Amino acid sequence: MASDVIAVLDASQVRKVSVVGLSDGGIIGLILGFRYPDRVDKLFIWGANFNTHSESTASPDPAMKGMGAIFMPRMQAQYRALSPTPDGFPALRIKLGQLYAKEPDLTLAELGSIKAPTVIADGEHEQFIAREHTEQLARLIPRARLLILPNVSHGGPQQNPAGFHASVAALLNDPAM
Repeated sequence: MASDVIAVLDASQVRKVSVVGLSDGGIIGLILGFRYPDRVDKLFIWGANFNTHSESTASPDPAMKGMGAIFMPRMQAQYRALSPTPDGFPALRIKLGQLYAKEPDLTLAELGSIKAPTVIADGEHEQFIAREHTEQLARLIPRARLLILPNVSHGGPQQNPAGFHASVAALLNDPAM
């Protein structure tokens, strides 16, 4: 998908961008950061993991796992409302499960090569990714900042849009970053 982003940028004649990536979009942002460093100005990565095999990837809190029971029906309803294949969510979910079983698998060297000023952010109540994994991701990227937005979960951008947008704007408007 990162190469698709580059194709869109090329077709639009956009040379360099700042990337705000949420969840899978955050993973794509990380890949853009190390594969296409000359195309990325800044990275704001929300709720993203960098591998699936680390012990610290999944949230260990059973209460947080229960949040998935709330999240998935909402995602299915949104899919049904917006997709040209409204009954395709179960098949999509199976394919995504297969994908998530093996990806992402970003290396320490790849993450360590990211040069763009980066914020690694997540919600205080993230239900899919352990806090330790998010903290580790921030440590692996040179000069990355860690941001935990209070009182929100993986859906933080929707739960607190003002706080989320202020955090993104702080990165974009910071000349030191």
